[in-house]
Amino acid sequence: MPGEPQPLYDPQRTTLTERRRAKVAELAALNRDDAKALRLERVSERTLERMTAQRDERGLMGLADGRWTPRLRELPIIEGTLIRLTVDPPAR
Repeated sequence: MPGEPQPLYDPQRTTLTERRRAKVAELAALNRDDAKALRLERVSERTLERMTAQRDERGLMGLADGRWTPRLRELPIIEGTLIRLTVDPPAR
């Protein structure tokens, strides 16, 4: 996308800690109702660290709220399919 990455998130100009702090500030500036609807009303640097660790450990499903995905935990094949689709989308 044009203008991406935004300067606050450019890995060539900022550290990971700076990018996390920028994301926390961005989420804190969201409209309260919007943030609550997205379940992002209380995101800290530590939350972002945990999310990264969960993604590293369990892939994309590590980022899903476990309360919403109990059945999906039993279907690891879905994650592999999602990764394949993300990395190598079907030709149109």
